Amino acid sequence: MPEGSLAVEASTKNRNDANAKVEKLISESQLFFDSLQAAAQKNAKTVNASVDTLTHSLEAAMTQLEVAQKAIEAANEELHTKVDTRLTQLEAELAVENKIMDDSVGDVHSILLHLLDAHDSILTVSIRRHLAEKLRPALDIFSRIEGVPETSVLPKQGGEKIPQGKADKAQP
Repeated sequence: MPEGSLAVEASTKNRNDANAKVEKLISESQLFFDSLQAAAQKNAKTVNASVDTLTHSLEAAMTQLEVAQKAIEAANEELHTKVDTRLTQLEAELAVENKIMDDSVGDVHSILLHLLDAHDSILTVSIRRHLAEKLRPALDIFSRIEGVPETSVLPKQGGEKIPQGKADKAQP
């Protein structure tokens, strides 16, 4: 065989070996690509399922938060209404208390002035009873404020003894 034919045969053999290696490489690459594509599709399905689950969870959580927010707003509005109502009641009670206190102070002042002028012990007892009657509403209000039951007994008039000589004159 001539040397040219040997070179062609060697070249053909090298080409055939190279073609076989390239075909094997292409086949392995195709298998790798198919495997990679299958893994990517599987991962995409898993990611999409996770995203869908997360989306549904977030939507449910948002719905629950909206419901909770509306409930809190309603409770807050109700609380404001109750507080406003109670403040209005307290203002009205305070106005009544102030009126009673103003009247009582005026009455006490007037009674005390008369008491200072009174020399008759019967008149003094009468003034004290009148004073106790006038002060009872104020004392009752203070008792309610402090949580003490209302007063039902007039304050005692102790220490008022009529001298023997005046007792004879005071009796008709």
